[in-house]
Amino acid sequence: MFAQLHLLRDEGGQTVLRTDSNPLLEVLTRIGNRVSYGETATGRYLADQFEKDPFGWDFEAVRLFVASLLRAGKIDATAQGKLIESALSVDARNVFGNNNTFRSASFRLKQALDFTHLLQAAEYYKEVFGKEVPDISSQDAVAAAIRQACVDPEEQFAAMHTVLVSNDLPGASVLQQGLDQAKLIRTSGDESAILTFNGAYKQIKEAIKRASDLREQLTEPNLVTLRNARATVRDDWAFMKTEVALDPALTQRAAQLEDLLARETFYQSIPAIGQHAAALRADYNRRHAEASKQRSAVYSQAIEKVKGIPGWTDIEPEQQTRVLVPLAACVQPAPATHGIPLIRADIDACPGRTQKVIEEMLRLIDGARFVRLDVSSFFAGAIETQEQLDAALTALREACERQIAEGKKVFIQ
Repeated sequence: MFAQLHLLRDEGGQTVLRTDSNPLLEVLTRIGNRVSYGETATGRYLADQFEKDPFGWDFEAVRLFVASLLRAGKIDATAQGKLIESALSVDARNVFGNNNTFRSASFRLKQALDFTHLLQAAEYYKEVFGKEVPDISSQDAVAAAIRQACVDPEEQFAAMHTVLVSNDLPGASVLQQGLDQAKLIRTSGDESAILTFNGAYKQIKEAIKRASDLREQLTEPNLVTLRNARATVRDDWAFMKTEVALDPALTQRAAQLEDLLARETFYQSIPAIGQHAAALRADYNRRHAEASKQRSAVYSQAIEKVKGIPGWTDIEPEQQTRVLVPLAACVQPAPATHGIPLIRADIDACPGRTQKVIEEMLRLIDGARFVRLDVSSFFAGAIETQEQLDAALTALREACERQIAEGKKVFIQ
């Protein structure tokens, strides 16, 4: 495969990677151009770029080319706050052995630091932090200033990243990348700190702004609004979208709500998110109230039916209360935690529950005299002829007569 892709050449009797021609040169150039603008060349960015025309390279090919450049000593990698300079390291193996880790890792050209880089760092420092570097005469002074300036942002990145992840909100990757870069700057040597900052200053600047905006918007009341909105989509809307004759306006609101919650800039639309969620929740609550009212009516009728059966007044009040418990429980309004499907299931189950209550009541009244006959056992299969109907009815009649002859009271169900 390496030979077919022309990744190798002979140099002084040794086989080396060919980084001065395509495809490796194309990847190397793309990384260099991206970093020169202060933007990080992540694995995701490279995979997305080379997937397009005129390249059409698949993910595995891009990952192979990047690994080859690292092996050739042309680039460094940054992943999870660590600088990776050798393709033979355990950290490199972790980066290139995991798709998600590779996508989030960033890459830059390996280069020696000179005074031009110090001047660039001073310029970028002012753009990001809004103040001058105190001393640009030496790399250790510039690196120290950059490290010090990254301390507070790193803490803010970590805090807001935790808020996003713990509340299952989008956009954590922006803060995670800024956090990784700030951590690398803080822990690496002077030269690496300056080069890392120069190659990622735009990302750090964006992460600072994002963390500031999030800290301002993600107050506890707004977090409650977002949690409720996600719960509305997950629970209420998941049921409502299966309803017949659903108002198209609700479907449109739900689509807009799901879209806003999925955006990295969701925090800019919290009022709209709250409004859409409230509209969906109000319709769900209306349906819940209607189902609860219907359940109460059905079970109230069932209780009246039981009380109208002869012999009801012959049992003790305590027994009456106990017998009616399965029905009385559903007369009360359904709690909010009781989902609409469960309420409707209660309504469908009312006839069967009523029959069981009646059976229990009759057992209390008649004791050992009570016998229950299941009509379905006499009508196995479909009735197609008059003869089959007569035979089934005759068998049922004979069974009833036998029980009556023995002094039993027959309850047909």
